[in-house]
Order: sequence, then structure tokens, then C-alpha cells
Amino acid sequence: MTIRHLEEFQKATHCNLCKKWLGKDRVRDHDHLSGRYRQALHNKCNLQLKQRKMIPCIFHNLRNYDGHLIMQGLGKLQDHQVDVIPNNMEKYISFSIRRRKENPVTLQFVDSFQFLNTSLQKLVENLDHSKFSIMKSCMSSPHRDLLLKKGIYPYEYMSSFSKFEETQMPPRSAFHSSLVNEGISEAEYEHAQNVWKCFKIKNLGEYQDLYVKTDKKIL
Repeated sequence: MTIRHLEEFQKATHCNLCKKWLGKDRVRDHDHLSGRYRQALHNKCNLQLKQRKMIPCIFHNLRNYDGHLIMQGLGKLQDHQVDVIPNNMEKYISFSIRRRKENPVTLQFVDSFQFLNTSLQKLVENLDHSKFSIMKSCMSSPHRDLLLKKGIYPYEYMSSFSKFEETQMPPRSAFHSSLVNEGISEAEYEHAQNVWKCFKIKNLGEYQDLYVKTDKKIL
């Protein structure tokens, strides 16, 4: 337990589970896998928590993109069991992995595109801004609403790790996609520049981190 965590525990006034006054009836809740401190709880509230046996990992359009890369990595693991629900020989509806040991935790990979059958951009456009509860709880920036849309990213331009060190937004032409044979509009490029400025991005590495975190939160 770090000094910062100890201070958080001692200063906590309300249980993070039931939201009631803590007082002296407090215990240190911790992750039973990593041992890391998580929060201050009442003892009875802490006893109600259970270790999850299955952790869902949700990807949008998993079977067409990320699934291929993940399965290549999983195939190299010798002490894990991988279970697959295939769509065909190359694509999977879902798959899971767990260690071949006692009391294992299963990671279940699910494709959200199977039940939200449209692009992430369209899904975000169709949802009222007041509904992005996860984004609100994780992002306190006054510029948060700039992220309530699918991000703009120069996929093909990012061809090497050295690109992450570049300290300026690349030109609009760098956002061209040979996959769909089109680039981005002037308005989209201005939006990307505005995000860079408002969130005080220092380099393309930070821009990518924000892009990935935003995708995760809006999904």
C-alpha cells in the first residue's frame, strides 16, 4: 500500500459501495489478483464483493480487425486454454482464454458489432450527449464534449514508432485512407486540431493515447 493510498484510505468519509458514512468501521478493499489497494469500504460491504470468474473484453468489429492479432498472440501461450465460437475458419464470434490452474479467471472476448450492427461513429452520433455516463465519470475536462464523437486518426501515416515523437499535427493529406480511397474533410481536420490544442497534446504519442481512451469510453 503506497503512502498516497494510505492517505486516501484515512481521509475517506463515505463507503465507496453503499455511499454511507464510514466512521471507524472501515477496511482496505484490495484486488485479490494484484494485491493493490482499491478503496475504503465498510467491513460488511467488503464481504459482499466477490472475485469475478469471467471478465468481458468488448471490441467493436472484433472478428474483422483486432481478433486476428489477438488470436495470433494467444496461440503462443502454452499454459492457457483458449475456447472459440467460430463464424468460419478465419473469423470468430467470440473467444475466451484462461490459465490452466486452480481458480482461474476467464477473459471473454466479445464483438459488440454483433448486436450493435453499425459503425462506432454512427452509434455515437445517434446517442444523446447526456447518455455518456462513463465518459463523464472518467473525464473532467471542460473540453470533454469534443470527444463525444469518433476520433480522427492518421492510421496509415503512423508507420513507425518514431512518429509518436512528432510534436505537431500532421497535414490533412496524412489522414488519407487507401482502404476507402478517401481522406478527411476540412471540418474533421479542424476538429482534430482543436482536440490537440484544447487537451494540450505534446506529441502524436499523446494524441494516440487520447484517441484510444476515447474510443474505449464512448463504446
